[in-house]
Amino acid sequence: MLRIRRCYCQKLLVIADIDTMYFHEGTGPLAIKQIETMGMDQIAKPEAAFVFFDHAAPSPASAISNNHKSLRDFAQRTGCRLFDIGDGVCHQIMSERYISPGDIVYANLRLLIDHDLSLVA
Repeated sequence: MLRIRRCYCQKLLVIADIDTMYFHEGTGPLAIKQIETMGMDQIAKPEAAFVFFDHAAPSPASAISNNHKSLRDFAQRTGCRLFDIGDGVCHQIMSERYISPGDIVYANLRLLIDHDLSLVA
């Protein structure tokens, strides 16, 4: 069930069952940190959760290598599907294989964060 209401801050709050989620090595560590901050140690639907290495791959810096390790550990711990270096670009793989019209998708991507969006339908 999808419930939508307007917040006092004039931003749209959506509470919904998510069909799928994905993130990449650029912003994925931020999502993991938030998940851990909330005390969560599982993903509700690991079969519908995807981690990609496609923006900084191979890693150009030690900080990004640390992000890669963090994401690999997270994928293994939670059962998320990992698309490794060279497997493809997240936007294309998701739209061609895993997202259907009408799906609600959480994508923790910089282009969405910059525009104050984190939920894409």
